Amino acid sequence: MARKVQVWVYRRTPELQLLLLQRSSLFGGEWHPITGSAEPGERLLSAACRELFEETGLRGRGPVRSLRYRFVFHDGARQVSESAYWTEAERGRIRLSREHVRYRWTPLQKARELLVWESQREALQQLLRRLFEPSQKAR
Repeated sequence: MARKVQVWVYRRTPELQLLLLQRSSLFGGEWHPITGSAEPGERLLSAACRELFEETGLRGRGPVRSLRYRFVFHDGARQVSESAYWTEAERGRIRLSREHVRYRWTPLQKARELLVWESQREALQQLLRRLFEPSQKAR
């Protein structure tokens, strides 16, 4: 089974904003969080940190943490397991990888509207629980 990660990056300005990237039309053109494939033998957390840096040039203000949310989907004939992670944005300039044409810091409601995949909307809900439910913050 192929393994992928998605990484949610947020900041407070003072409202919550999420970093979304737009893929080039060659890759579908949709808006999404940071995503990428884990290399063979690579730990998922390491893949999340690597993808964060490769796709944005950022490292995260704090640790990259698991949202403890995973989903499985089919990409053609292969089955893919995707795990979600999150971190607070560090200060710094975003440097996009060549597969992306644009980024935006997006208010929560607009982010929900821009997301194409239900699995990404569910991962976003998990992030909101982590950020706003007191019992979840320490996890």
